Amino acid sequence: ITCPAPVTVTCAALVPPVNTGSVTATDNCGVASITFVSDVISSQTCANKYTLTRTYRATDVNGNFATCAQIITVNDATAPSITCPIGASYTCASQVPAANTALVSASDNCTGAVTVSFVGDVISNQVCANKYTLTRTYRATDVCGNSSTCSQVITVNDNVSPVLSGVPNNVTIECTQPIPTLPNISATDNCSGTVNITFKESSTKSDYLTLCNAYSYTITRTWTAIDVCGNTSSRAQTIKVQDTKPPVFTSKPPQFITVECDEDGSNNVDPIAEDACDSDPSVILDIKYKFGLNGCVGNYLATYTWTAGDKCGNTSQFTQYITVVDTEAPEIKCPQNIEVSSEIPIAVSWQQPKANDYCDGQVITVQIQGPPPGSIFQPGTQTKIVYSATDKCGNVSTCSFIVKIRSGGTLEIDDQTKFVNNETVAPQQGKTASGRQNALYQNEPNPFENATNIRFYLEKPSYGTINILDLTGKIVKTFEGEYPAGENRVQLDNSQLPANGMYYYQLRTRDFNDTKKMMYIK
Repeated sequence: ITCPAPVTVTCAALVPPVNTGSVTATDNCGVASITFVSDVISSQTCANKYTLTRTYRATDVNGNFATCAQIITVNDATAPSITCPIGASYTCASQVPAANTALVSASDNCTGAVTVSFVGDVISNQVCANKYTLTRTYRATDVCGNSSTCSQVITVNDNVSPVLSGVPNNVTIECTQPIPTLPNISATDNCSGTVNITFKESSTKSDYLTLCNAYSYTITRTWTAIDVCGNTSSRAQTIKVQDTKPPVFTSKPPQFITVECDEDGSNNVDPIAEDACDSDPSVILDIKYKFGLNGCVGNYLATYTWTAGDKCGNTSQFTQYITVVDTEAPEIKCPQNIEVSSEIPIAVSWQQPKANDYCDGQVITVQIQGPPPGSIFQPGTQTKIVYSATDKCGNVSTCSFIVKIRSGGTLEIDDQTKFVNNETVAPQQGKTASGRQNALYQNEPNPFENATNIRFYLEKPSYGTINILDLTGKIVKTFEGEYPAGENRVQLDNSQLPANGMYYYQLRTRDFNDTKKMMYIK
């Protein structure tokens, strides 16, 4: 009898069935019949790992038999196949699911249960709590202990920035309003962990109070949220501080006033301007004149305009209108009464009275009553002499004196001697033998635009000073030197004056002092 050759299979299910046809037998006497005797398993360690001895018998017609055995080896050395879930990505560690063997598929070449188990998680490339790589390993084991593993790669990558809340909107305020207080700012994050908030503030405000940026500027407030993985988000608030309101005149002179021309050309009171933001606003004065009101050169309108401005160019104005009128008559002074004793008709002379007007200067006098100087007066008579002076605005003043001739001794008189009660009276102070006296004349032309002449008369050589003063009394120009006797003159041009307007000019010598007004116009 001859059995099949030994065979090796990997699984019990692959063991070939009993097959007597695969056995050959011969007999010396005839045909032998073949039968299956048994299968005997030995050295079994698992369902698919053992040795099977299969025995066959050959029997002849007389009952003689012989046996043979076929060795079948079952050896499962093949590991099961295993498939893990596909890789996954999450933004936060808290989103990573727990290990789940149910998601793993496994199969084996042999029958029998395949056991799937979780091996472990390995974290690598971790830079923060929510940014790393997780390798999750599973194992499949068959009934014979053959095993294989697979891994699922899970990426945790927190790239989402935290969210700030409570940041106020941009705002525009006036420089008089308080700067808004800092609000309470919070932040949330998609993942767990502490979110830190930083704050930064910048400003374009200038420390120099002479610049507009000290009052109009921008404040930028920036909040930045940072999560545990360094993801950041920022929000900013812009506070625009502006100065749009002009200064206010808190103290103002009367808006409309009327003054005589011999009074100050203004009330000498400047308005006071205050600004809510700028502690030192500027105030600039501009003066304009309109002459010849009512047909009189001495009447004019002075318009004073004050402009107040802050450092950001906001301005406001106040205008004062000063009407200057000439309603005062000139000042005229006649000689004292003349009293002469004479028994015969006598010629009597006197000086022509002088008249001055504060607005027009020296005014010509006209005799309107009585005989002229040098006329013959009869003894025992008393004659009234009347003079008048009229300024350019038609204001008239008069003066008078009496020429009285008494019977008595004969006296001679001239232009320089007056007699009162038969006694001579010394000439008036400042007069000379020629009848002229120290004098400061009205400038010509007046008002003037480009230049004017200032004339004066000195009875004797003298050192003199001519000061030009503004309405506050400040000296703006001085002429000085040794001047000869007689008429002198200095010229003043507009380049020597700081601005248009009313000015004084004053002559001072060792024994003479006089002041007059003049007007410079543009």
